[in-house]
Amino acid sequence: MQTNQPLIQNDEIDLIELLRKLLAFVGYLKTKKKQLLLSFLIGAFLGLMYPLYNPLTYTATISYVVENEVLDFPEKINSSEYPWLIVNPGRTFLDENLSTLFTSRKMIVNAIEQPVVFNNDTTTLLDEIYLKDDVLKTLKHSKDSLSFTRKKDSLLNSIYLSLVESNIDITQDESLGKLTVTHQNEWFAQQLALNLLKTVEDFYTKTKIKRSKNNLAILQRQRDSIKDILNKNLTAVAVQNDNNFALNPALTAKRLPSIKERVDVKSNTIMLNELIRQTEFAKVHLRSIKPFIQVIDQPIPPLVNNHYKWYVRLLLGGFALIVLYVIFCFLVKLKNKITQLA
Repeated sequence: MQTNQPLIQNDEIDLIELLRKLLAFVGYLKTKKKQLLLSFLIGAFLGLMYPLYNPLTYTATISYVVENEVLDFPEKINSSEYPWLIVNPGRTFLDENLSTLFTSRKMIVNAIEQPVVFNNDTTTLLDEIYLKDDVLKTLKHSKDSLSFTRKKDSLLNSIYLSLVESNIDITQDESLGKLTVTHQNEWFAQQLALNLLKTVEDFYTKTKIKRSKNNLAILQRQRDSIKDILNKNLTAVAVQNDNNFALNPALTAKRLPSIKERVDVKSNTIMLNELIRQTEFAKVHLRSIKPFIQVIDQPIPPLVNNHYKWYVRLLLGGFALIVLYVIFCFLVKLKNKITQLA
């Protein structure tokens, strides 16, 4: 017990000494009221001037989930009866590939060339970019088609690189994806995000179901072809029946063409029923594998921007500079103390 008492007393002395130094430093700061007030005013001014050296940018964010629903077909279905059901899903539209697809040149160029409505006029995002530069206006109205094409391709490439590097960001977290577009124009940021999502979704759906559509088209052509043949067979049977009306039953050779036509009608009817069944089944299969991007959140004006309110900037700037000045004063006193001890 006697050994612990000096340690406790030493801790109390250290704490008292620390408090004394802290109070002394606070007293020192009270002598710097003018400097502190000047620091606050300078910081508040810099906070108010923040938009001048950091332009206002708006952020449009779309959260989405990629779904690929496949119908659960009965186990009794034989793959040999429905060979068009065997479709290789491939690895084109995995989550990481879909993220790359969003930033591809083809998708972005198609997105900025899509027609949109702005101020009751139909325009494109590309035209909005054109209108901001006199050189681009001249290029747009150039009469030299070859020169226009080359310069337009070069322009589109530069716009694409600029958007990918500075304006478009894709993040993927398991099944949830997020598309973020930033731009100084609020309408442009929102519309580019929506157009890009629609472009990718259309391309995604078109590519994914292309094979199933082709299979369905083949079945439909076969069905229509058999249907036409069956109609001709039915007409031929009717003609043969008219020719054989009241025919002597003993003359079997005269009935042979009619019998052949009836056999064709029966076989074609079976084929037509099977093709109709497969066609309808193929339609159901096509709908079941149709992929789509389900949007969770989409940008709604007013969009989020990178600027605080003016009074928030004023207070943050003022207090930030006060803190920096206090730290500066502390370092100066610490340096002087070290110099004295040396």
